[in-house]
Amino acid sequence: MELQLYNLKYVSLGIAIAGIILLSIITPESKYIQINQITKANIGEKITTIGTIKNLSISKNMAFFKLENNGTIKTAMLNPELDQLLLLENGKKIRVHGKISLYKGELEILANDVTLLEQ
Repeated sequence: MELQLYNLKYVSLGIAIAGIILLSIITPESKYIQINQITKANIGEKITTIGTIKNLSISKNMAFFKLENNGTIKTAMLNPELDQLLLLENGKKIRVHGKISLYKGELEILANDVTLLEQ
């Protein structure tokens, strides 16, 4: 019985490691794109871009702002974590990871992560 539990631990560990490796292979990476290069052809793509926060508005479960750098795009964060909210401030330069979407006929970024850049 003890040998079976010993083998089960290693089989489970092997399956977990294989799963992590498989996820890292099949998960599409976000590509860097400048704001002025974002078009309707990018809808649905995961992207990374950099810009300055303008017109920040924070509500109970959402944050909205315009991201400016060689162009402007609306950006929305749904249910942001507190540490992410604390980074958001008008005039701050940030890196945004998110997905391009179309809302009411306008392109926007649905951000899932922001990183403050040094100014």
